[in-house]
Amino acid sequence: MMLFQLETPVRALVTWFPDWPLVAARLADALPPDVPVAVIGQGVIAACSTEARAEGVVRGLRLREAQTRCPELVVCAVDPVRDAREFEPVVSSLEERTPGVEVLRPGLCAIRAKGAARYYGGEEAAAGAVLESADRLGVEARVGIADSVFAAEQAARSTSELSAVLVLPTGSSRDFLAPFPVEVLGQPKLASLLKRLGILTLGNFANLHAADVRARFGAAGITAHALASGQDPRKVLPRTPPRKLDQRVEFEPGLDRVDQLAFQLRATADAFVAGCRRKAWSARS
Repeated sequence: MMLFQLETPVRALVTWFPDWPLVAARLADALPPDVPVAVIGQGVIAACSTEARAEGVVRGLRLREAQTRCPELVVCAVDPVRDAREFEPVVSSLEERTPGVEVLRPGLCAIRAKGAARYYGGEEAAAGAVLESADRLGVEARVGIADSVFAAEQAARSTSELSAVLVLPTGSSRDFLAPFPVEVLGQPKLASLLKRLGILTLGNFANLHAADVRARFGAAGITAHALASGQDPRKVLPRTPPRKLDQRVEFEPGLDRVDQLAFQLRATADAFVAGCRRKAWSARS
């Protein structure tokens, strides 16, 4: 029985911004620079700085143990709203160079590689344009390109500070993913069950017959099996960039009376309010 109709893979370019909750906290002035800092969620370290890692603090460590290892550690709580707010300028900057961005979550986004590669003259050149955009904002970025969003994300996460781009040749995603642990599938219950069955890597999982996977693990299992096989069924779905509402007016020569300023700004203020109303109506519809 054929469970998946294999199609020509649609290449994806995924950009990963390491430790984004920490970067967002620093951008929002919730954490100071150049000292050991960490973001915590549910009592454990969600992200930490290089200075904190040098003291033995790692992601997943309980806060009390982290503070024992690094008494001077400065912390703040995870804030998804802050993460999304601080990520918006980054995405807007990427869209200027590589339109068609999908935000997978704050700190992680994807585009279809084909269009960007055609415009910039190759996939590596497109990745370079993304890195330049991030560098212009002073944030660290890593890029992975592969036959699927999932494989491209793992490729991005496999890069280093000195080698920030990894391009997987077409058709190589399954072999690349094979040694990864099943935990990267992002399904803790499934990963725990697979490990109890002796299936420790994506390669082990991908080698199972799809019909057997469906019978044993259901729909969630067959989706995870496709990921492990380098056949991520997800497509890149570009977002609609938010409409810019800001208005600008210049005075030449300058004005020196308040009543003149108020009169001149009235039309600009009316345009701004009308734009806000249109956006509110669009959100309700």
